[in-house]
Amino acid sequence: MPNFKNLAYSIARPLGLAGDTEPMLTLVKNNLEIRNTFTGPQLLQASLQLASKLDKLPTTRFIIATNSTEHFILWVLAGLFAGKVGIPAPVPRSKDQAQKLRRISKICATNDVLGDANTYKLLESFATETSSLSCIQIEQYYPLDAKPETSGDYENTLRGFHLDKDADAYVQFSSGSNSDPKGILLTQEIVYNNLKAVTTSWGITQESIFGLWLPLYHDMGLASILCALLNGSKLVLMSPLAFIQRPLRWMQLINDYNITISGAPPFAYDLCLKQASASNITSLNLSTWTHAFWGAEIINTQIFQNFKKTFKPYGFNPQAAYVTYGMAESTCFVCGSPFQEDIKPTKADLLTKGVQPCIMNQKEEISIQIMHPEENRICKDGEQGEIYISTTSLGKGYVLGVDKDQWSLDNSRFQIQLNPKDPEKFFKTGDIGVKINNKLWVLGRRTNAFKVAGELVLSAEVEALAAKVDPNLNPNGAAAFRSNHVDDHTAHLLIETYKPFANNFDGTSLVQEIRKKILASLGIKIDQVLILKRGSLPRTSSGKIRRQVISQSFKATDYLNNTYIR
Repeated sequence: MPNFKNLAYSIARPLGLAGDTEPMLTLVKNNLEIRNTFTGPQLLQASLQLASKLDKLPTTRFIIATNSTEHFILWVLAGLFAGKVGIPAPVPRSKDQAQKLRRISKICATNDVLGDANTYKLLESFATETSSLSCIQIEQYYPLDAKPETSGDYENTLRGFHLDKDADAYVQFSSGSNSDPKGILLTQEIVYNNLKAVTTSWGITQESIFGLWLPLYHDMGLASILCALLNGSKLVLMSPLAFIQRPLRWMQLINDYNITISGAPPFAYDLCLKQASASNITSLNLSTWTHAFWGAEIINTQIFQNFKKTFKPYGFNPQAAYVTYGMAESTCFVCGSPFQEDIKPTKADLLTKGVQPCIMNQKEEISIQIMHPEENRICKDGEQGEIYISTTSLGKGYVLGVDKDQWSLDNSRFQIQLNPKDPEKFFKTGDIGVKINNKLWVLGRRTNAFKVAGELVLSAEVEALAAKVDPNLNPNGAAAFRSNHVDDHTAHLLIETYKPFANNFDGTSLVQEIRKKILASLGIKIDQVLILKRGSLPRTSSGKIRRQVISQSFKATDYLNNTYIR
């Protein structure tokens, strides 16, 4: 990568140098047929044209919310080129989501939403919650069926090309698995450092082909897009809805467009596993898929290994699958190197509880420390503790508001000094993990843990153990939490099924077996057990179950319409 000036320059350069005969960005329909394409120069010219319009608007901060993939990418690039601060957010489809969008608006002190005609209609449908918001529709500035103007002298006139590397880039909101989503302020250099780390670790080149369906407002989706554009790589995108409707479309996308890099949270791989059969994957050829990254949640070893085994006969290289660790607070990526050999079981397996580790390169290994949660010291290899990270990709802090056009930030968690004699600052992640040599096991959130007989028992352990009782129970669609906020020895368990149960199913025996197994193995008495229909539990934008939200407002009656067994 060339010397860094700012994101506008670093992204515009490979777009302008790309050929004008092959598409750099391909957008596909739900049936995977091509819907629209952009060459690099076309995408550059369209974004520059839009940026010139954006540059004339007085507001310096904008929410970016649209369900259209191309509109989202154009607004993001236009914002970077115009030197404006973008705030990616989901378009509201419920009253709750509309209230969250209004909260983002208040925190970031902007009422302007960059979207399109569809965004405008959805905001109008929740007028009570979004009446203060003003939607700037892309169709007013750049109809996509019109021929883009030439780039002209935009690079000399647009502010984004002259920003310092310390200037603000965008605000990335966390997924909010344990609380309301928090906005993290990221600068130009912070974002670039993260994209460079991914590029170096994964060996991304101009020949790479990204295939994605991830929500683009989420850190994993946005970082993947920017990383591809920064490297001049090709992008093939389908909508998240296309995946949810039929998960195996993801595998077909990789097959049809010779994708080399694609990934998702583990629930997505699990859904592909559940839908896979010899009859519906027989034509797949996944041999081009060299980078199959897993991230956003703890990775169950059984699901990880089963996916590799199931899809190996269809050209998938098992060594292409690898675990990553990341978060919005570090832009997106923290660690996770590809081309991992199968990890043989060790004595650490008892401690790491069926979780697949992340393999770190030397630089990543140095940047991560495990701290003992009670003794305030760095853990030895193999000791369980809380994960702290120190990288050049860490955000400036959580956005609390705006005062006199300046960000008000809480950076207390980003400025932790582990050693009084060492000035290096770390971020306190709240994740429990184990580190052994160059392997990192991420076991779950510290807030989602029980303390039984002096040992931490994670919610994910309870959920995984319950799912082993019946193959129709989904460990990635479950929430185990304290029955009350004092006793660590009793819990409620809510768990979804993959498919509906048969009418003659013996639910009473299933619940009894779950209770018996968890009490015997983990020492936790399960109070209420709810077996739920698929999709019943609230999730974040990355698919994580919102355990804290569920536990804080839990009433069994709220799930009556979705409950198979109580």
